[in-house]
Amino acid sequence: MENTEGYYIKVNNDTSIEVAGMPVSTPIDIPLNAGWSIIGYPNDQPSDAIVVLQPLIDNNELIKVIDEAGGFIQSIPGVGWMNTIGNFEPGKGYYIKLNVSSTLTLNQSRTNSPEVKIIEVFS
Repeated sequence: MENTEGYYIKVNNDTSIEVAGMPVSTPIDIPLNAGWSIIGYPNDQPSDAIVVLQPLIDNNELIKVIDEAGGFIQSIPGVGWMNTIGNFEPGKGYYIKLNVSSTLTLNQSRTNSPEVKIIEVFS
C-alpha cells in the first residue's frame, strides 16, 4: 500500500480491516493525473476539503471531487465552488478529477508513534 494512493475494496458483507504501521510524515506530496485519481487522506485529523484543495482551485486545475458517500466538490456556474463533502476525513478515500497532472501537498504534524487503524468497509 502506498501513502499517496486510495483503494477501492469490494466486499460481500460489512467488515473492517486493521492496518498497522507508522503514521505518514508530512508534508506529503500526492501526485495526481489528468483525469480521475483516487487518493486516501493520510492525516490523522479532519481538514476542510476546500482549504486542502485551494491550491488546485487557485491554479484552475480542479474539476471535481467525489467521496464514497456521493458527496462532491465542484464549481457550479453562477454559484461557485459547492462542497457537500465538508471535511476530508482520516482513513477515507476520494476521487479527484483534474484537467492537468498536478501535485497536492498535505501539511499536518503527526506523532512518530506506531498506530493501528481500523478501517470500516461496507458492502
